Amino acid sequence: MGSAVRMGWRLCGSSGRDHGLSPDAVLHRQHRASIRSAVWNKSDPRHGGRRGQACQPAPSATRRSRGVEVNPAWNHLIHCRGDWTRSRHRHRRSARFGLIWLDDVLPCSAKIILYLRRSRPDAQRSSTSEETTRLPPMQPRIDSKPRVLQLSTVHPWDDNRICRKICGSLAEDGYDVVLMAREAKSEACDPPEGVELHILPTPRNRIRRGLMSLGIWRRARRLRPDIVHFHDPELIPAGLFLRMLGYEVIYDVHEDYPEKMRTKKWIPVPIRRIIGFSIWLLENLGSRFFSRNLFVTPQIGRRFPRRNSELLRNYPRLTEVVPETLRPAAGGNLIYVGGLDVDRGTLEMIAGLEAATTPARRLELHGTTDDAVVNARLDAASSSGHLLCCGWSSRTVVKERLAKAVAGLVLLRPTTAYRESLPTKLFEYMGAGLPVIASDFPVWRRIIETHECGVLVDPSDTAAIAAAIDWMYQHPEQAHAMGENGRHAIQSKLNWESEAEVLRNTYGALA
Repeated sequence: MGSAVRMGWRLCGSSGRDHGLSPDAVLHRQHRASIRSAVWNKSDPRHGGRRGQACQPAPSATRRSRGVEVNPAWNHLIHCRGDWTRSRHRHRRSARFGLIWLDDVLPCSAKIILYLRRSRPDAQRSSTSEETTRLPPMQPRIDSKPRVLQLSTVHPWDDNRICRKICGSLAEDGYDVVLMAREAKSEACDPPEGVELHILPTPRNRIRRGLMSLGIWRRARRLRPDIVHFHDPELIPAGLFLRMLGYEVIYDVHEDYPEKMRTKKWIPVPIRRIIGFSIWLLENLGSRFFSRNLFVTPQIGRRFPRRNSELLRNYPRLTEVVPETLRPAAGGNLIYVGGLDVDRGTLEMIAGLEAATTPARRLELHGTTDDAVVNARLDAASSSGHLLCCGWSSRTVVKERLAKAVAGLVLLRPTTAYRESLPTKLFEYMGAGLPVIASDFPVWRRIIETHECGVLVDPSDTAAIAAAIDWMYQHPEQAHAMGENGRHAIQSKLNWESEAEVLRNTYGALA
């Protein structure tokens, strides 16, 4: 126990090392010291207590540091400084990072983590206080409902899966939900009822965003959640640290990030594989320690341990299904919703549209891109009158345009990340009663052929894409029947309400 006490003094700090601090900081340090000493005294007979009993500090031997009275048991820890100095070379590395490897120190580390769990901070103290007063003791939250924090530094707070589906479902089930994410692209939307919103500052570049992610655990602790549910791979280190402090942590995997990093244009080609392998390694190591791992496709789930992983598909909510009464009798435009990158098939959609022969054909693109090649191609194709670039559109506008469209396009290129994915736009088209023109991937083929809700084409075959576009205009009745089959599949099976039961069971086991 002596070694544990000495190590605990080093890890938590000492009231004897308050030189140069303000009186208010000294008071705060002494208050925390008294709590820590009470935790240690419960199991150390030398501090006046017996094992399993609370400590009764001896009234004698008090020490004053700059006019502040110190707990007698903490005095003993202060006098251990000489013993610590003799063994500092043996413990310095593990103490600096809070990692305890020696068997005789493990009891102390357990008490420190127990203290950190019981002393989750309240709101920050005002730095403009003119009077120096003793800080009040940490008070537990009065609200008895489990408090859930949804955390993301990449997605905007109005992300459909995070905000509308997960936060909305948890709030409906009575959880106290807090959402911390970046600013939304649209100012016209509001969070679901019962969701507390905290907007993160927008970093100027990706390096600053990465640095912010490393320290995000401090912001998370101030909100005092019971469960932390994060959605970005760059938050894995913060998630591991929060897990070490005793929080229940859930990692939600939206995409195959290791494979996706290998196709990012902003990453230099020589280090793409290195970054992809680093994320793969982080996910495989972190997933073993997190409370739960959620993933959107079975293919992604193969990399995660079965004992603490669940499949949570990204199906649309029934409230997003477009009623049949809003569908036009005939006519309309083709539509695509999403990013306009090269790998998402933007160039192939434009080529197929130009090769089609139906005079009334027209394609709406709701999305943006930073690719100069794609932007130049869009500018050139817009002059023909068959292409309409709408830019980024809100969900309300997209829902209105889906109700008036002829068919939805999702022609992703056959990359490793997309070949086994289940894009949200595919199910949104089906929920809107639209037949789909989709890439012929095995995973997509099983869905489209089973429900007879669209046409499959080779995304690299311009002639096949043009023939599918002409068929949608020339056979409106068959296309309408395909759209109704897709809508029925969403209403009966492929909807978020059926997947929400997995979310409830996961949170019920943790809460």
